[in-house]
Amino acid sequence: LGWDWMGLRFPDKSSLMVFQVRNRTNAPYRYAIYIQPDGQVQKFESDGIILSPKETWSLPNGNSNIPINWELSIPALDMSLTVLAAFNNQYLNLDFSYWEGVVDVEGSFAGASIKGEGYLEMTGY
Repeated sequence: LGWDWMGLRFPDKSSLMVFQVRNRTNAPYRYAIYIQPDGQVQKFESDGIILSPKETWSLPNGNSNIPINWELSIPALDMSLTVLAAFNNQYLNLDFSYWEGVVDVEGSFAGASIKGEGYLEMTGY
């Protein structure tokens, strides 16, 4: 039970917001908004978004494994990205523990290489 949220921006002034809400029994609900450099908006729901963790980082206490490397694909945009934590330990162990921090992005969009930066927030791990 938890969520994963990322806001990403690219050198061409476009941006992408993606989130998923995870539960214990069903597939996660996913949603994305891509904002083109000219301000036009495209929206995508669960079946149009592929989001999967590829690498985890273990908390120093060993109690949780936090995804720090994600593969993100939106086939309708011909977009395939790797979202990687700028550094692993961005975990906040407060009353409500979560990982929140800076990420680097690279991959392909419409057949061209793309790089970007962003922010990722995750709970429930």
